[in-house]
Amino acid sequence: MANAKLANEIAVNGIDYRGGLTALGVQLTSVETVATSEAGNTTVAEVVSKRRFRPNIVLVVNPAAGAGTYTSNLILSTEDHVPGDSIEVVVNTIASANPTIVFKSGASDGDTVLSVANGAASVVGAKLVFDGTDWILVSAGEVNASITVA
Repeated sequence: MANAKLANEIAVNGIDYRGGLTALGVQLTSVETVATSEAGNTTVAEVVSKRRFRPNIVLVVNPAAGAGTYTSNLILSTEDHVPGDSIEVVVNTIASANPTIVFKSGASDGDTVLSVANGAASVVGAKLVFDGTDWILVSAGEVNASITVA
């Protein structure tokens, strides 16, 4: 994981989600952040343990400009996921044409689910759902960024 740093603490729109949201002691949302600055593959959205109540995953990606043009593949784990599991993706793009963030289903050579090419500072949001085999894109929205739906 040379190209990414993972953390379990995040503040989104001024709300601190330290480790996710819980209700009655059951984790409802698992928040994972990824920072990229160079080319490479990083596996994300892994299920840590099997639970009766499965958390939705919020994946926040913060790409940096890097030293030059690069593509960072974020591999969405399919292991231990069940049909209906979902990931809310937030990509905080920057004013740089260098990074391209590609979301792959299951493996580095898996299907491309979503590709975000930066160019202007903005926020890209998407919802992905696991169909039992692969992650599929359900919806996406952006402001001043280029999205390619594969």
